[in-house]
Amino acid sequence: MGDKGYDNGVVVGTPYTEIDLQPGVQYNFKVTAINQGGEIFPTEELSAYYALGATKTILVANGFTRLAPPFVVDDGDQQGFDIDKDPGVSYGLTAGWSGRQLNFDKARMGIEDATGLGYSSNELEGKFIAGNDFSAVRSHVEALAAIGTYNVASCALSCVEKRQESLARYQAIDILLGLQKTDSYGQTFSKSLQQLLRDYVVQHGQLLVSGSYAASDQRSESDRKFLSDVFKVESISCDSCHAGETVYAVRDSFDIYRTPNAEHYSATSVDALQPLDGAATMLQYSDGQPAATCYRGSNYRAWLMGFPFECIRQRSQRTMLMRTIMQQLFQ
Repeated sequence: MGDKGYDNGVVVGTPYTEIDLQPGVQYNFKVTAINQGGEIFPTEELSAYYALGATKTILVANGFTRLAPPFVVDDGDQQGFDIDKDPGVSYGLTAGWSGRQLNFDKARMGIEDATGLGYSSNELEGKFIAGNDFSAVRSHVEALAAIGTYNVASCALSCVEKRQESLARYQAIDILLGLQKTDSYGQTFSKSLQQLLRDYVVQHGQLLVSGSYAASDQRSESDRKFLSDVFKVESISCDSCHAGETVYAVRDSFDIYRTPNAEHYSATSVDALQPLDGAATMLQYSDGQPAATCYRGSNYRAWLMGFPFECIRQRSQRTMLMRTIMQQLFQ
């Protein structure tokens, strides 16, 4: 509850339980299964917030489930891991890397010097790198709770896709995709999710989506059409990996995690967005490329961010931005 840590848990014998929420207090939950053999790993962290007198409820849906190695290079001539192209996503902290692989030449296999296949630098020796600890929902709910005027619920995005959670109950949906991408380890917008979001905005629902690959992941013609139809944006083909840590708004700026570190997973790659008719640029990277857009139509509104919201370094700045986003969606 609130800023307190977890208690020792409550054992329940049913697939659900009910508690009375105190107004103005954020509740954070994890679920594990136990039997005589022990206890399994916990689920992702989910959160809830009850605002006294609130007339709107927002659903935070976690779509960041990816765990993956760095980018694999394996062709006729080269082999190895390219952590500059994609450092991958570990489960929590990892200290498993000595540095960047410098030699990928298969012809140098078995050579045990700086010219050999697999030779790496040592800049990461002794350093921890944060991965996916499945707690991103907490940051989003914290920012919404700080506003104090909305009820907030949360769930796994898979529950939405399987229609286990009805979107009609919510006035806005905050879908966090983090470092999720479509590969062997996950996906961003499945076809079923695309249709659900199309149906949701027809019913005047408001959308917020953030993630490093939310736009660039939409490669097929139908996926790009979904992006343009719902969010009124296109993905810009450019290299924003070197756009710096600072993101600029009209009157303010803030820093995001861009390089691997021990505190929080980093957005080493980010999406640049091109607003289409009806949408506007709301945030920019330091190289001037659009970092976030907002479509404000007559039937619904949609924010799309090309980086994970939870990668904003300062909690106060996350709250400030979330307040701005909610104003754009509802006012």
